[in-house]
Amino acid sequence: MSLAGKLRTMVIATVAVMIASIAVLSTAPGARATETPAASEAAFLTVSGRVLGVAATSAANAWAVGYTGYLANGDAQMLIAHWNGRRWSLIPDLPFGQITQITVDAPDDAWAIAQADAGGPFLIHWNGRTWSQDTTVPPVVAYLTAVVAVDGQVWATGSSYPGKGGASDGVMLHRVHGRWYVVPVPGTTSNLDSFAAISPTNIWAGGGLLMHWNGAEWKLASLPKSIGPVFIGGMATGPHGTAWAGASGVSDADDSFSLHWTGKVWTKVPFPRPSGESNGYGGIAPIPGGTDWIVGTSLNGNGSKAVALILHWTGKAWQPVKTPATTFGNVELADVAATSPDNAWAVGVGTCIQEHCGVQDTFILHWNGKAWAY
Repeated sequence: MSLAGKLRTMVIATVAVMIASIAVLSTAPGARATETPAASEAAFLTVSGRVLGVAATSAANAWAVGYTGYLANGDAQMLIAHWNGRRWSLIPDLPFGQITQITVDAPDDAWAIAQADAGGPFLIHWNGRTWSQDTTVPPVVAYLTAVVAVDGQVWATGSSYPGKGGASDGVMLHRVHGRWYVVPVPGTTSNLDSFAAISPTNIWAGGGLLMHWNGAEWKLASLPKSIGPVFIGGMATGPHGTAWAGASGVSDADDSFSLHWTGKVWTKVPFPRPSGESNGYGGIAPIPGGTDWIVGTSLNGNGSKAVALILHWTGKAWQPVKTPATTFGNVELADVAATSPDNAWAVGVGTCIQEHCGVQDTFILHWNGKAWAY
């Protein structure tokens, strides 16, 4: 699995919690709020833990999800933070566990994947007032890996519970007109980790393979013949029915590249690659106007140093963009979201510089149109 895939697959907290404990997640104003300067200056959420996903609809509305605390110590707690244009506010009193991915269809319609220690995975929904668990999701999924909302519909995917032979298969769930359905997919044990929804009848799903929804069925998609087995991390839509995906070769985890859907075929587009380093790219986001961001992490030869990577699509090639200096010894980026050419968020984790300290803090960067800052 690529580094991008690993960023999304974490060890679950060891403190048990019943899923019913988040029937409604409190959003009381000011409760445990962490303020930061305005978005044009900085946006660093200083709590221990990791941010695994981010989504936004405007400069005054963004969500970040992940976990706080330390999984190794058994005290990790789900993290949901909201940006209102002036500050980040942490939603208080969340259960133990983690939230791995979020999708936003409208300011009053967001979905996120949650995983508690007891009871398996589940989906939570934001209705504009509160976060609550959707208890109508069919109980067929042992692990959820991706979710996307588009025009009032929702897709979620993951692994099924092992069958008689002990193997798990990919499962696809579809919510339409307020009801969930289990949708057949071509037989495979490969997980799907990301979606790119162009429309309700034109959706891509990627992971250990690439699939396409045409409004009636899921079909395996064809990649360029020059590409061997790949793992597809983040995916995003583009203008005029196009799409992007970050990928890496299965046989050579250091071979990271992007895939571009032109509307007719997938083509391979290389990433710039620093000499002697391995790169893994996770989140990718379109910028209104036709360009894109993609984020990830670069590891040195022995894997002891992690550096945040941010690339910008110029229309012709991927171009590295300078990231701000930090006090962290290692920085990893997991996801990115953009609402305009001068508003984007990149999220992940930073590890302190003291030797063997093991402290990880949530890491959030903001793009103001000129530079990334935190």
